[in-house]
Amino acid sequence: MNQLITTEPYRITSRLLFLLALLILIASHVSHAAPPFSSQDINHPQIRAAADTRDWLEAQLTAQPAILGSGIGNTADGKPVIRLFTQRAGIPDIPTQLAGIPIRIHVTGLIYALAEDEDPTARQLRPVPIGTSAGHPDITAGTIGARVRDSAGNVFALSNNHVFANSNDARTKRDVVIQPGSFDDGSSPADDIGTLYDFIPLDFSGGDNQVDAAIALTDASLLGTATLSSGYGAPSAETVSAYLGQPVQKCGRTTGCTQGQVSELAVNLNVCYEGTLLICTKSARFVDQIAISDSGFSSSGDSGSLIVTDDDQRNPVALLFAGSSTRTFGNPIDQVLASFNVVIDGDETAPPPPPPNTLTLIAQGYKTKGVQHVDLSWSGAVAPTVEVWRNDALIETLNNTEHYTDALNVRGKGMYHYQVCETGTTSCSNRVSVSF
Repeated sequence: MNQLITTEPYRITSRLLFLLALLILIASHVSHAAPPFSSQDINHPQIRAAADTRDWLEAQLTAQPAILGSGIGNTADGKPVIRLFTQRAGIPDIPTQLAGIPIRIHVTGLIYALAEDEDPTARQLRPVPIGTSAGHPDITAGTIGARVRDSAGNVFALSNNHVFANSNDARTKRDVVIQPGSFDDGSSPADDIGTLYDFIPLDFSGGDNQVDAAIALTDASLLGTATLSSGYGAPSAETVSAYLGQPVQKCGRTTGCTQGQVSELAVNLNVCYEGTLLICTKSARFVDQIAISDSGFSSSGDSGSLIVTDDDQRNPVALLFAGSSTRTFGNPIDQVLASFNVVIDGDETAPPPPPPNTLTLIAQGYKTKGVQHVDLSWSGAVAPTVEVWRNDALIETLNNTEHYTDALNVRGKGMYHYQVCETGTTSCSNRVSVSF
């Protein structure tokens, strides 16, 4: 975190006194002009004023590794408070208030990226529920947050960069995502559910990060929109902003479905991505994040979970990415979705299921001398000719012999999606995926 505490005595110069007086005047004006502070979102004037004061405080103090972050919360009587998140107690020379805003210490311990009846760690029947174990094959395990889609109708799985993209080390359009994650005995290609499509790179050099997010290209036959039946169901497509005291819930790989409430907004913090229990060797700074106060809300492996409102609307609020022994942290969901120009594929926007189709396709992949082949067989087509589609591209129009072999002339790994359609019609088979 940038200059959050000094090891020298805290000294206030005449210039600082002038700035403090100005901040007090602004805070006093805001307190009389603004609506009540309690249960307000990040755009509330008192929250923005408190965040500006916090930012000024950070700029005046030198770096101190024991202070990991800060956020804006509220006191018991509904007034703004600056909370400093620390690795340990007993940090010296911290003022108790600034510009009339109290400053409070909250000991969290180190803050980590959380990568690791119904069992969300198990291999799930396809289409896979959200809120279950998944990840890049080279990580342990994280969580599928949601199914999202773009304006062209492409379907993606949403999670964190450190879950799907192995903290910047994965290759887009090549590396796969598996369900369950490797720690839960998932493996490629048997458990592939998609291919990494895009991720927002993490800056580990000290610059500001806003999201830890990635998407994997998949389809509706491999990924569903809802949680396991014991969870909250399908999220709404309509997102909402977080506010202090907001009741929220999530379903994740490790702790399952839990409830909590938003405790701080405008959170700046340092998140550990590599290290030991007490020493962090690789960290990233995040700004304008959301904090959840319930200590049992998440644990390692819940990264990527979608945080939604704890009500019948189930509006998405944030994407869970980090936590400590007392706090969970999330990226504001609107920032995440805007990063990829996608929307939540939830219960309000999911297209109606297609009518039953009698054209049925079966696909079997195999290798001959290391080269990929796929045998297709189908039944129920009445047209004299059919079209064979691979990955939504027409590859062959042929007589309706009810059999076709796709000789791919490719070695190694891959995932392919097939459909057979009666020529010139919308009468198509089920969509079948084959992985190598």
